[in-house]
Amino acid sequence: MKPAKILLIGGSGRSGTTVLSRILSMHPDLSNVPESRYLVDPDGIVDFYSSINNWSPYCYDHKVKRLESLLYDVAKDTLTRTAASYAAHFLSFMPWKLRPRYWHVRLSDYCPEFRNHVIELIDSLTDFRYQGTWLGMPFMSKKALLYKGPCSQAEIGKSLRQFLLKTFGRICERQCVSHYFEKNTWNHIWFDRILELLPEAKIVHIYRDPRDVVSSYCNQIWMPSDPVQSARVLRDLIKRWEEIKRRIPSKTYHEISLETLVEQPKDTLQGICDFYEIPWNDALMEINLSKSNTGRWKAHFSSEEAREVERILGDDIVRLGYE
Repeated sequence: MKPAKILLIGGSGRSGTTVLSRILSMHPDLSNVPESRYLVDPDGIVDFYSSINNWSPYCYDHKVKRLESLLYDVAKDTLTRTAASYAAHFLSFMPWKLRPRYWHVRLSDYCPEFRNHVIELIDSLTDFRYQGTWLGMPFMSKKALLYKGPCSQAEIGKSLRQFLLKTFGRICERQCVSHYFEKNTWNHIWFDRILELLPEAKIVHIYRDPRDVVSSYCNQIWMPSDPVQSARVLRDLIKRWEEIKRRIPSKTYHEISLETLVEQPKDTLQGICDFYEIPWNDALMEINLSKSNTGRWKAHFSSEEAREVERILGDDIVRLGYE
């Protein structure tokens, strides 16, 4: 079963993607799957697709194996699912650097055939396998190489698309919904590539006062704690999205602000439903939006930090309507 629509959301991080995802996950026509990351994370689907033109036998073997490893890490098939469930409780108390990669993701819970889909994908990306090694192979790794001769990005994209559609379709079938829905924070900065693989996809981009985003960044383990450094990261993320918007059809994306969602929730959510071409459902209004922390940057930054953040992000602050 192929989903009628592939619907995504994205944002800079700390811009409202999580709360918007929770709201839209209440819609009975949309799938409800945790953020699994394999689409746009390093070594994931889009990363592999984007780098495929840099070919050599060893580079190709290396890239396919890294893709395969990531997909198995997010799968947690039936043999490891129970153990992973028990381990998750204890891992949640461990420092991040000691936790296994994607320890909290178990995609096989939502698509039991996911591991089989991965095997089929890797087979389609491989002409043959042979026993061998090369000097740069990781120590103690299995001495086997995967080979595929130079091929077009379109050919590789066809295999990746089939894998994604099978996975998305099976998830929709199991959940008895017609639309596949995914929230991944940085979907938007890869959306031009995603459209090459999934031209039917649509994305909602949610943004927020850049100063509030920077303030929140400083408390995240995945961003700098220094406001000036975080402002530079955000500036580059915003620039990347603006460049991508110039390369994609305007009908494929829709933008909202977190502040507008909080202040005018029904109108904003109705606009999203219209863009996604799904009917309105009153369940979307059941989420509490009172804790948006608007203006948090004023209490967080010193006067000097605020001036420097506004110097870095000033053009974006004005363009997005935050005087």
